[in-house]
Amino acid sequence: MTRLGKLWTDAVAYVALMTGAGLSIAGNVANVVRTRGDAVDTLDIVLAVAFPGLVVLMVEVFVSSRWQGLAWPMQVLRWLGTLSIGAVAMRVSWVHLHELMASRGQSPDVATLGPLAIDALAIMATALILAGRGKVA
Repeated sequence: MTRLGKLWTDAVAYVALMTGAGLSIAGNVANVVRTRGDAVDTLDIVLAVAFPGLVVLMVEVFVSSRWQGLAWPMQVLRWLGTLSIGAVAMRVSWVHLHELMASRGQSPDVATLGPLAIDALAIMATALILAGRGKVA
C-alpha cells in the first residue's frame, strides 16, 4: 500500500470511529432530553456523553503498542478490560438509541437494528485501526 493509501485508510478508520461515537452521543443526549424533559441537568448530559467517550478512549488504549511483548496475563487483562468496557458502553448506548428510535415511530426491527449498526461501525473502525497498526500485541 502506498503512503497516501495508508494515510487515507487511517483517516477513514478514525472518521468512522468518530462518526459512530458522534451518532451514539447525539442519540444518548437526545434520549436523555426526551425522557428527562425540564428536569435534565448537567450530570444527565455528562453521563450520556461518557459511554461513547469511553469507547473512543478504550480503542486507543487497546491498540497501543505498549502491549507488544507483554506476558499473557497482561494480554488477558487487556482483552477482558476491552470487552467489559465495550459491552457496558454498547448496552447503555443501545438502550438510549433504541428508546429514542421507538419513541420516534420507527418499526421495532429498525429500533432494534439501527443502534447495532452504529456500534458495528465503531467495531469495524476499531478493526481497521488495529489492522493499520501491523502487529497486534
